[in-house]
Amino acid sequence: MGTPPVLLGLLLYLLLSRQGPLGSLGLLFTPEGMVLSQFLLTLPITAGLTVSAVESLPRETRELIESLATRPAFKALLLANEAKPQLLAASLTALARAVSEVGSVIIVGGNIRYHTRVLTTAIVYYTNAGEFEAALWLGAVLALVYLSLNAAALAVRAAVVRE
Repeated sequence: MGTPPVLLGLLLYLLLSRQGPLGSLGLLFTPEGMVLSQFLLTLPITAGLTVSAVESLPRETRELIESLATRPAFKALLLANEAKPQLLAASLTALARAVSEVGSVIIVGGNIRYHTRVLTTAIVYYTNAGEFEAALWLGAVLALVYLSLNAAALAVRAAVVRE
């Protein structure tokens, strides 16, 4: 589900470079460019899980919303309200994916110290520099964050199943 992160990073690099069609935006090697990269990376995951969440609602609920709401935006709001726990789980899953991503952010962000270096790119940096102890400590922090987000998503999903 989605684009390989390194390929996405390469495509964004080409689009955002000075000679690229979006080069005038000045997003390459910026935190904003990295956010764009993460957004595009997690969009297919979030969209797929959102569709699944709405489709998992009881047919009667979806039909009632369809009959009550005249505007598409209002229908979407009502559906989102009914699927709130599933959408929270989808958001946590996408966040866990984004937090653990290195391929596109290192290409788009450039891994610039104090500017675009994030946890995953710092692990790459310290590994390449032969500073394995620092890389392992950062890896432990990343694992803790990733596992915490996934545990939260699983807890939300389990609560939904119990309902």
